[in-house]
Amino acid sequence: MKRKLLIPGLSYFLGLFLRMQGFSLAASCVVCAAALLIMIGLRLGDKRAITCFAVFFIAANAVFSVYTYAFYERAAALDGKSVEVSGTVRDITEVGSDKVLVKVKGSFDGVRATASFYCRDIGIDYGDRISAKVKVSRISDNIRYQGDTYGRPEGIFISGEQAENERLTGSAPDYVLRGVMHFRDRVCSLVTNVIGGDEGAFAAAMLCGDKTELSNDAKNLIYRSGLGHIFCVSGTHVLLVGAMIYELVRHLRLGKRVTSVLSLILVWLFALMAGMSAPVVRSCIMMTALLSAEFFHRKSDPANAACGCMLIMLTVSPYAAGSRSFLLSFTAVFAISVFAPVLTGKLKAVGLVRSIEVSALTSLTMLMISMPFQLLFFDELSVIAPLTNVLLVPLCVMGLTVVFVSAIGIPFISVPLLTAAKYIIRAVFRIAELLCRPSLSYLPARAGVTAAVIIVTLVIVYAIGFISRSPRAAVAGSLCAMLIWAAAAFFGQMMPDKDYKLVILPDGSKLQCVLYSGREGIIFDIGSCGALDNTASRLLSRAGIRDVSCEFVTKKPSLTVTRAMTDLSYKPERFYVFDECLSERAVLLDGLTRMKVGDAEITASEEGFLIDVRGKRIGLFTDHIEYNGTAVLTDEETLPLVLEPEKDLIRRTDYAFSDCG
Repeated sequence: MKRKLLIPGLSYFLGLFLRMQGFSLAASCVVCAAALLIMIGLRLGDKRAITCFAVFFIAANAVFSVYTYAFYERAAALDGKSVEVSGTVRDITEVGSDKVLVKVKGSFDGVRATASFYCRDIGIDYGDRISAKVKVSRISDNIRYQGDTYGRPEGIFISGEQAENERLTGSAPDYVLRGVMHFRDRVCSLVTNVIGGDEGAFAAAMLCGDKTELSNDAKNLIYRSGLGHIFCVSGTHVLLVGAMIYELVRHLRLGKRVTSVLSLILVWLFALMAGMSAPVVRSCIMMTALLSAEFFHRKSDPANAACGCMLIMLTVSPYAAGSRSFLLSFTAVFAISVFAPVLTGKLKAVGLVRSIEVSALTSLTMLMISMPFQLLFFDELSVIAPLTNVLLVPLCVMGLTVVFVSAIGIPFISVPLLTAAKYIIRAVFRIAELLCRPSLSYLPARAGVTAAVIIVTLVIVYAIGFISRSPRAAVAGSLCAMLIWAAAAFFGQMMPDKDYKLVILPDGSKLQCVLYSGREGIIFDIGSCGALDNTASRLLSRAGIRDVSCEFVTKKPSLTVTRAMTDLSYKPERFYVFDECLSERAVLLDGLTRMKVGDAEITASEEGFLIDVRGKRIGLFTDHIEYNGTAVLTDEETLPLVLEPEKDLIRRTDYAFSDCG
C-alpha cells in the first residue's frame, strides 16, 4: 500500500516543530532547503514527493504565522489588563469551601482565548456560561515552569487572578460535556473511595487522566520505573477501551456498520472524559479511520493514518508540534507501525507464545525508539524501563480492564472488581519499588557524558536490530544497552563534579536555594514556605542530587516541612527552624547559629544565611544575595541564577537547568 500522506504529514510537522523550537522563518527555510538537497542527493522520492515536501513545509510556516498573529499575540497583548470575560466553563477544580478554579473558553475583551481563574463558588457547573471581570497576565514565569512555552501546545496563553462580579448568564448549553464530566467525577470518586491511597489515584489516572490525587512520591516511582506512559491516558488506553466497547456493542447484534458508528461515538465520549489530550485525540482519529475505512472500501494503514491525523491536529492547533505528549505519542505510533513489524515478522512461534513475543518485542521497540525524546523532555531516565515495560505493563493493562468494567457502576460487581484492581495495582507498585531500589536503575537525563553514551548505544541498537531485521539481535542489543547505561551511571556517580554550585530560585521578595556538590545538597527556604519545592525537585533530579542532608527554614516551619515532605523528590534528613515545629526531623535554632555541613560553614539567622564555602562568602537574604561584597537584587529576577563560588561566576539559567548538571 502506498503511503500517500507520509511526506505531507512529516513535512508539515517539521515546519511547525522548528518554529516551536524558536527557529525564525529564515532559519526554517534554510533547514527546508537542506532537507530538499538531501532528498535529491540520496534520491529519496521523485519530483512529486520533493515538491510535496516543499509545499507542505511552506504551508506549515504560513499556518504558524497566521495562528500566532490571530490568537497568541492578541491574547498576549492582554497582559496586565483587567478584562471582561464571557465564555463557557470547560473544567472545575475545588480550591476551598467557597472558592473554585475554573477553566473558561470564550471572549476576553473580544479576544478568543482559554484561561483559568479563581472565582466564588456560585453553583458553577460544567458547560455553564459565565461572565466576570478578571485581571489576566501572559504566562511567562520561568521559575515554576518553562516560561512562554508553558500551555502553548494546549492553546492556553494567559492566566487569570481572582475574578470580580462573577455571574452565571445562562443554563448549560453543552449538555454532552456536562453529562460526560459528571460521569467522570462519579467514576473517579468511586475508584478513589473503594481502592484508596496512591493505588486508587493511579487507577483514576489510568482511566480518567486525573493525576491530582497521586502523591509526588508515587509519581516519582512510576516515572523512575519507566511506566510514566501508563498513568497518563494515551493511545494504549484508547485502544484497550475502544476494543472493550466494540466487543460490548457487537453483542447487541445491530449490524457491523451500526456497531462501528456507535462504538466510535462512545470512544469519543471517553476521549472527552479523559481531557482530549494529544495522544487521546490522535488515537481516536486513527480508530475512526480504521473503523470507517471499510465504508469507503479502503484499507487502513497505521502510518498513513497517523500522518493524516497529524495534518488534522496540527492545522487545528499548530502549537501542538511542541507538545511532549504529541511527540511521544506519534513516535510510538511510528515505532509500532513501521519498525516493530520488521522484527515481529521474523518470529516463528505460534499461538499464545507468539502473542506474548509480539507484545514484548513491540513494547521494547516502542521504548527504544522514543528514548531520545525522553532524554529531551524528562528530568530522569529509567535504565530499567525495557524490563519494567515487559513485566509490568501487562499487569497495568489487567488493572485498567478491571477498573473500566467496574466503571459501568453496577453495585454488586463494582466493589469486588475494584478490590481486585487494588491488589493488582499494589503488586505493580511493589515490583516497581523493588526494581527502582538500586541507585543505578535511573539516572539524570542530562548527565553530560552519560547522555552521549545513551545516544550512541541507541544508534548501535537501531543498526543491529532494525537494519539486520533480527528479533534476537534487537533484544540482545537492548539488554547490552541497559548494561552500558548502568555502567555509565555508576562511573558518573563515582566521579561527580566536586565543585560547589548554588542555584537561586527567586520568587519576588522570597528565595529558595539549593547548594550542592557532587550528589549531596542543602536547601535554603527564605520566606518561600515551600512554594518552590516542585521546582527544587526538578533541579535535584536534573543535577543528579541523591542526598539532601538538611534544609534551613526562616518562616512558617510547620507549613514548610509539610510541603517539603510531600513535594520534594528527596526528603531532607533534618530541618533547621527558628520556631516550634511538630516534626521529628525539625531542630530548633536559637539566635545566630554556626553549623558545619560538609565543606560549607553556615551562619543562620531569621533574616537570612551566611555561607562560607572553601573561603568564599555568600549571603542569602529575602530580596537579594551578597557575593564578593556586591549585592545582587533578586526580587525582579525571572530566571534561576547559578553561582559557582570557586570560579567566581554567576549567571542566569533556564527552567531546564541545562547548565547545572
